[in-house]
Amino acid sequence: MLIGYHLRLGALTAKAFAGASMSSERHLIDDPADDHDGTEYGFKGALELWLDIDERTWTSLDLSYATARDETSSRWRAGWRIAPHVSVGPELRYNKNIETGDGNWNGRSGLFVRYDWIGGEVSLAGGVSGRVDDWDATDVSPYGTLNVLFQF
Repeated sequence: MLIGYHLRLGALTAKAFAGASMSSERHLIDDPADDHDGTEYGFKGALELWLDIDERTWTSLDLSYATARDETSSRWRAGWRIAPHVSVGPELRYNKNIETGDGNWNGRSGLFVRYDWIGGEVSLAGGVSGRVDDWDATDVSPYGTLNVLFQF
């Protein structure tokens, strides 16, 4: 649950959010060596930046941190408007939490297509996802996401 502030500075839109977070985890197979099962609560902060480079190109960067499970997340996108309301481009994602360990993180690299309208947007993305251990990718697999956003 976050509250935030929206600021427009010319071509740059910045949004800052702060509030409470909850992270819950349950393993299907009990592992006595893993003590991360259960629900944790904490603080969360997020920053979303959007820059219209020109009429046809934009870039965005979303950053967040939550104290519950020490979760850090970021996503970068670069979009090219192939039609007035349709954008395509690359995306990169970084995720790290208490379970990934020191020097390790989860990453994604892929492509997206985004359709926007006055009241929101929908985006579809896909690519490869993997765990990065000291800059060596392991457990690489495909990923796909569908995001829907409604503004009010």
